[in-house]
Amino acid sequence: MTFVEPPWPLNEPARIDRLKGYCILDTPPDPVFDRLTRLAARFFRVPTALVSLVDESRQWFKARYGFHAQYTARRLSFCAYTILEDRPMVVHDTMADERFAHNDLVTAEPFIRFYAGAPLRTPEGLLLGTFCLIDYEPRHDFGEQEQSDLAEFARIVMHELEMRAAQHAAEAAEQAERQARAATERAETRYRAVVETAVDAMVVIDEAGVMHSFNAAAERIFGYAAEDMVGRNVSELMPEPDRSRHKEYIGHYLRTGIPRIIGSGREVEGRRRDGTQFPLELAIAEWWDGEQRFFTGIMRDITQRRMIEQTLQQTNRLLGTLIEGITDPVFVKGADGRFLVVNDATCRLFGAGRDRVLGARDRDFYPPKLAAHVEEVDRQVIETGEIVVLEEEILDCTSGQIRFCLTTKAPLRDSDGHVVGVVGIARDITERKRFEDRLRTAKSEAERANVAKSKFLASASHDLRQPVQSLVLFMGALQGHVEGTPAMRILRSMEQSMDGLRMLLDGLLDVSKLDAGLVTANPVAMPIAPIIQRLADEYTLRAAEQGLRFRTSGCGTVVQSDPVLLERILRNLVENALRYTERGGVLVGCRRRDGQLRIEVADTGIGIAPDRQQEVFEEFFQVGNPERDRDKGLGLGLAVVRRLARLLGHEVEVRSIPGRGSTFAVTVPLIDAGGASPGRSEAVAPEESSGVVLVVDDEELVRTGMQAMIETWGYRVLTGSCRAEAIGVLDDHPPDILLADYRLRDGETGLDVIRAVHARLGRRIPAAIVTGDTAPERLAEAQAGGYRLLHKPVAATDLRTAVVELMGQAVRLGADAQAGRRGGA
Repeated sequence: MTFVEPPWPLNEPARIDRLKGYCILDTPPDPVFDRLTRLAARFFRVPTALVSLVDESRQWFKARYGFHAQYTARRLSFCAYTILEDRPMVVHDTMADERFAHNDLVTAEPFIRFYAGAPLRTPEGLLLGTFCLIDYEPRHDFGEQEQSDLAEFARIVMHELEMRAAQHAAEAAEQAERQARAATERAETRYRAVVETAVDAMVVIDEAGVMHSFNAAAERIFGYAAEDMVGRNVSELMPEPDRSRHKEYIGHYLRTGIPRIIGSGREVEGRRRDGTQFPLELAIAEWWDGEQRFFTGIMRDITQRRMIEQTLQQTNRLLGTLIEGITDPVFVKGADGRFLVVNDATCRLFGAGRDRVLGARDRDFYPPKLAAHVEEVDRQVIETGEIVVLEEEILDCTSGQIRFCLTTKAPLRDSDGHVVGVVGIARDITERKRFEDRLRTAKSEAERANVAKSKFLASASHDLRQPVQSLVLFMGALQGHVEGTPAMRILRSMEQSMDGLRMLLDGLLDVSKLDAGLVTANPVAMPIAPIIQRLADEYTLRAAEQGLRFRTSGCGTVVQSDPVLLERILRNLVENALRYTERGGVLVGCRRRDGQLRIEVADTGIGIAPDRQQEVFEEFFQVGNPERDRDKGLGLGLAVVRRLARLLGHEVEVRSIPGRGSTFAVTVPLIDAGGASPGRSEAVAPEESSGVVLVVDDEELVRTGMQAMIETWGYRVLTGSCRAEAIGVLDDHPPDILLADYRLRDGETGLDVIRAVHARLGRRIPAAIVTGDTAPERLAEAQAGGYRLLHKPVAATDLRTAVVELMGQAVRLGADAQAGRRGGA
């Protein structure tokens, strides 16, 4: 079967015009759209997500994640089919769809096997393109919910396009408005200059038209010297045909006494010395000197006025065009509230013609309460002379609906600066308000989803840790029985697998602790050299086993930080560097910069692409590990680094070049070494001793495994599955310490058991909560009670250390109590 090109929509010309109107085609990449495609690829678990726009001959990608081409031919476009209908299109298997089975994008690179696209729909219903997903394996799990989510991504893209288009239009309108204002101001300036600096020409003539006087202004206006013009006929200042008619005009007046200009004014043409003509405003006064009649002509060059009038006419036309071109209602009111100027948008708002709106007031259209509010704001502007910007509800008289408007009102002033009215513009922000409401709803839903996620993770963590804890305990107990046998190799392999799972659960716990705010920083003045030396002692041999060099540079400085947390940050960075470096080495060094110390961990590993350098600090994100090889970590180390650095107030940076390596840097404040105080000392675990341990866990396998392991260490173990059983075994022998699971049956908790045992014994004994629950609330409860918290699965060594330390506390408590009794005696 041959390949069939997709049909065109029936409204293709209008669709293409609307697409080009957004001015988005062939524009540079945009971070907003890039983040959307990256988020969609993660959300839908697909390798490729695109924002596709379909023009006459191609589909062009405004944003593309996982796809190298900037565009493809329209005839090959899946999206060309999607824009035929206003709904998502899903092709579960392209090879099974006759429209695409022979498509070059299916039969050759990139071998598309799955497609899902949601159309980008304009408010007018035109489909510009799609937000689409691509996979290279068939997928039959993309149902209605996924299609709905994909459509929501498409709506977000269209909203962003609409917002930008509106912003561009508003900026263009604002620019045009500024230009119009500037033109008006220039016109007014020229007009004032003409009026304020004009000096009228004055010429005195007799009945024969002979000039007797020619003032300096006339010299300037006509270009003649006074001595050249006195005695000559005034007709020389006139062009034809007025020059020839002038003598006849004077004779007519002298015969009939009927004036045409005398005592009034008119506009005539004047003629300069160079022969050029110009308009004059002429007024003539008749007078006698006692012997003969004279006429004084007062002439004003109105060339500038004519030009100003033309300019003002153009300006007024421009202002009128501008006001009508603004889609928002624009209006001017007098001090009495009556409309003096309105545009079409204002008339549409009132549902009336311009002739009805002009001269009317708001109360003529609005209900009394709404009209009173509008008039009160107008009165405030007039009385204060200040600009008022407010959000208000306005009635759309055409539709009868209430609209939200952002209204700006400014005082209208006369030439003396007195406020004589109000100028206003109202922008409809109803859709923005609705969008803000949707955002608030979406935020609330996201917060509820986050709470649900935390509960789910806590529950899942608990359920996973229970069987893992049983395996850890039984393997610890089994070790003594298979030591020196072939089965020991299998046991070691099992331990390695369990260590990987425990690393994952412990990583989740670290993130939970930091997110819950249960890790506190205790900054002190501390030398950095001991930490660097411990890193060298620990990692030099390990790096050598990997065929790598591990080097450190001396850092003989004192910084302000938390020694334990800072060391944890550096260890995580070194671990990360060793995992992703196959040849070369790792360098840990320090640089002084602006009163701070920059501690750097540099490697020659695989490097990180620029667009991924912030993603590496996110949970479970890994570079170059699609198969999730456990030897390359779990993707939690750098997430912990970012949280710890934020807690300490330290800045963490990364610089990287793919294929050449990466440098992670932590910047900490330097302090004067002389003022340094010692940091925290290393804790020393107490020695083991015999004693009685009470273990309470509702899981029999965990309880039995823990009993077996602790008994191999020489302790006596009492067990119980609930509070009642724990109280019941107290009569056999009072325990020295208590280990209790947090979550027991029938709503009981380990805290309930601890409190019950303390009440029955009449004294406190050292206790620890052992739990698989990583919820922040559990961490906070244990911390508030002052109890040690052990998270399942607990390694045998960690459990043994905890038991030894708790026994040491029990011994000290017993010694203190005995000393107190002796003192009382």
